[in-house]
Amino acid sequence: SCSETLAWASAQIHCQFHASDSRVQLPASEEPRQDVQAENETVFIPNRGERGQCILSTPPKILFCDLRLDPGETKSYSYSETLPLSAPPSFRGQSVKYVYKLTIGCQRVNCPIQLLRLPFRVLLLHALQGFQPLQEDEVAPSNPFLDDDEICKKDSRLLDSAVEILMSVTSRRTLHQFNISNTRGRVGTFCIFKTVYKIGEDVIGTFNFSDGEIPCLQVRRG
Repeated sequence: SCSETLAWASAQIHCQFHASDSRVQLPASEEPRQDVQAENETVFIPNRGERGQCILSTPPKILFCDLRLDPGETKSYSYSETLPLSAPPSFRGQSVKYVYKLTIGCQRVNCPIQLLRLPFRVLLLHALQGFQPLQEDEVAPSNPFLDDDEICKKDSRLLDSAVEILMSVTSRRTLHQFNISNTRGRVGTFCIFKTVYKIGEDVIGTFNFSDGEIPCLQVRRG
């Protein structure tokens, strides 16, 4: 076996707008539709062959150039991008669609470009429009040497709130209900939305004692 040489790899995000031909009439596109990257194509065009119109495209970012890998060797690279606030959210309707994809292009030496497209969703979190820091932060004494730390703390809280809302929006809402009972009858029910959790993830559920058949007592340490 011999080593493998990759000329370059680049990543880019684009949003494709597609409208139903029977429902929406759009100006005809001058660019012919292609299903795959042309064999002699040497330019990285992430949306080549995609249906519809590319309405948003981020600047391409080079992941590596002239990479040589020995048999069994692997390399990993990080990629991050910030979408503009004017970017539309993902949407799949009967008439129109807005589809986001992360496209990674890679080319071996003396070979055509290969594209890998990874679809993902872009959601608008309306609950964060009125996000305000905690009141205690506003009345805390200001320190000019801690401005950067305070900004980081606010950004961290905003990110935590965004992640919590995203988990609530995207999680599967399948209600699982369990009866709690003993030999004398039913104590109540316990409801939970999912039964499989990751390590460190909060388990959130509700107890309902209103339909209990026997009395219950709550013991609280003072």
